[in-house]
Amino acid sequence: MAAEQLRSTFHRFANVGVRSGYSGAQAAQAVLQSAGVEGVRIERHQGFLSDHYDTLAAVAVAAHEAGHATPGPGGLPAPGVALAVLASTGIVSTQQESDGVKRVLDAAALTYVAAAAASLLQLIDLVLRQRR
Repeated sequence: MAAEQLRSTFHRFANVGVRSGYSGAQAAQAVLQSAGVEGVRIERHQGFLSDHYDTLAAVAVAAHEAGHATPGPGGLPAPGVALAVLASTGIVSTQQESDGVKRVLDAAALTYVAAAAASLLQLIDLVLRQRR
């Protein structure tokens, strides 16, 4: 369900360009630079959630992933880092772009919540089986 939400949201914003013309790779580099992270190579990825194009969805996903390599400026998790950097650098410059990025980042975050819930259910199942 979370993966479908991400896929749907990504596709909704995959055809929406960013005024700045930045690509996903450039957005990822901006996130890394803002955190002082060096030596991380950004590589082209083929397929779903491809991250080297100048669409709102690609910029959001690439910045989110780069946020994982940062020490979390200001204690922000990856989505917070990504949105803050994209806004402060002018990569996204309108409220509409910021709202779109937030939707994509929120959908990506849901996949982590779903994975954590699945892991918790597996742990509960294991504990219950041990009690039998």
